[in-house]
Amino acid sequence: MRSIEPAVVERELPGLWQLRVFETVARHQNVTQASQELLRSQPATASCIAAVEGILGANLFERATTGTYLTPVGVAALVRTRRILQVAEEAVRLLGSTRKVSELALASGITRTQMRCLIAIGECGSFRAAARMLGITEASLQRAARTLEQNLGAQLYRHAAAGVTTTEAGQAFAQRLKAVSGQIEALVEAVNTYEYPKEQLVTVGVQIGRAS
Repeated sequence: MRSIEPAVVERELPGLWQLRVFETVARHQNVTQASQELLRSQPATASCIAAVEGILGANLFERATTGTYLTPVGVAALVRTRRILQVAEEAVRLLGSTRKVSELALASGITRTQMRCLIAIGECGSFRAAARMLGITEASLQRAARTLEQNLGAQLYRHAAAGVTTTEAGQAFAQRLKAVSGQIEALVEAVNTYEYPKEQLVTVGVQIGRAS
């Protein structure tokens, strides 16, 4: 168990669901069609895209009467986003969920809070120490941790001498989610440091079908 660091304020990052919405809109080049696939209303999808653009501080799409097309920085973000979603989906697959739901659906349902809590529990070795590190109450951490466990349909925690900690599967899953979190941070950094071309052009004809 490592020493407990003081709680730090985490900068705002896009969540896995927001990234899934971004990828779906990019693939369809159409908010309405993306909404139908995601089983969400068109306003909800559009609002989610606006939130992602706000977090990243960049316009990912050019809106036109014929569709919604990626900007150059949107293309760059899409490459990283697909990799993030693939890693998260694989993490759920390796966990061995009992839910009759696709791995992508389960992965994209993991919130930033749930991700942070599981990673902290894995690093600190107990709920109490993890809550202290994150600067939240143990009740709040337990609520997020147990909701994640229930949603995934897999046992992530066990009782130990030091308190409740991760199972072997939970620890491995926490490590994979830590890698996902790092990739999301890298995505934000890449967008923030993106060098825009001298002429801003709408990117048309780029291959945007989902990678297999």
